[in-house]
Amino acid sequence: MASGLSPRAIGLAAGLGAVGLGLAGLILVRAPAQHAAAAGLSDSVALSQLSAQRQALARGERPAAIAASARDILNAAPLEAGAASLLALSLPQDRRGPLMEAAASLSHRDDRADRWLFEDGMARGEYAQALRHADALMRRQSPDERVEVSRRILPYMGRPAAFAATVDRLATSPSWRGSFLTQMIALGEDTDDSFRMLKALRATAAPPTPSELAQFLRRLVAERRFAEAHRAWVALAPAQERAGLALLADGEFDGGKPTPPFGWNLDSATAGYGEMVPSEGGSGKALRVSHDGRSRQWLVRQLVVLPPGVYSLKGQVRTPSELSADSMGWTVICEGAAEPLLLVPAPTTGGGWKDFSATFTVPAEGCAAQSLVLNSRPRGGTTPVEVWYDALVIERADAG
Repeated sequence: MASGLSPRAIGLAAGLGAVGLGLAGLILVRAPAQHAAAAGLSDSVALSQLSAQRQALARGERPAAIAASARDILNAAPLEAGAASLLALSLPQDRRGPLMEAAASLSHRDDRADRWLFEDGMARGEYAQALRHADALMRRQSPDERVEVSRRILPYMGRPAAFAATVDRLATSPSWRGSFLTQMIALGEDTDDSFRMLKALRATAAPPTPSELAQFLRRLVAERRFAEAHRAWVALAPAQERAGLALLADGEFDGGKPTPPFGWNLDSATAGYGEMVPSEGGSGKALRVSHDGRSRQWLVRQLVVLPPGVYSLKGQVRTPSELSADSMGWTVICEGAAEPLLLVPAPTTGGGWKDFSATFTVPAEGCAAQSLVLNSRPRGGTTPVEVWYDALVIERADAG
């Protein structure tokens, strides 16, 4: 046997031998360079022939001639994994496996071998092995190509063994994880598999990222499944986020970032904006909102999911003495409704902080979710307006 043969060469020889191909001995007795010289076939010519035969195979042409060509290429370049996997495809289905495994081991970059081994393994129920090849394949693919492989995995998510193997693979945080979860969340006929996947990942060392969880919550909200979205948020959010959950998230405006679409959404239009900054005359941070005094727009909003009942909106506000009455205010409005449940104009406080409180009722019908919105409400003025808010809470005001 020639010295210096790599384990990959020996692996390919074993694969060839397992399917009864005489090329196995050829690999073991000559080095690749010696083969090329002996066959009179340069590496560039071999690769050119290989490319042509791949295209012919894709068109279903001349399988016997393709197999012969693949053997010629392996004669010239015994470590050419592409030829090995091409040759494997010329064999009966039940004889392809060993040579495909050898080809995949030889280069770790043979798409044909990894794709075949992935699909074959999934079909035979060897999910962990199949997903190892899917992983290798998708790490090399473009985002669009990853979509195709992801969609081939998704139909198996109803099988416990396949689901568990997928969780284990995703828990290693492969580069294609985000793409796979995006497809799973977007394409599932229902969201049960997505919820189970995110919940299972939450128990691993790689729990759902905010963007992964946000995709799931946004689908539920888009389908107007507000209560379900809120329950999922409570169940799946990071521990530090769940520790501070209340009817209104981050009412102290300390800059916590609950998973979208929950939490504060601050507008940044040219006519006005909201921002969380160190409080003036208070402690910690507060919400500062400004607008040009002329434009009508929302400045700050948060989606909340309140069951039917009576509630209080409480907080602290600070405004300059020259603020026009009713130029800015909080509203509570049912999602999809035209009229608000509550309007709380910002009062004039003379530059100091002042407590405020207002009560509103969430009806039993037609109000599955609500938005708390801070709107500018110009009344013909032209003076820029600035208002501060802090310590905002929503509390249940009835016995329920």
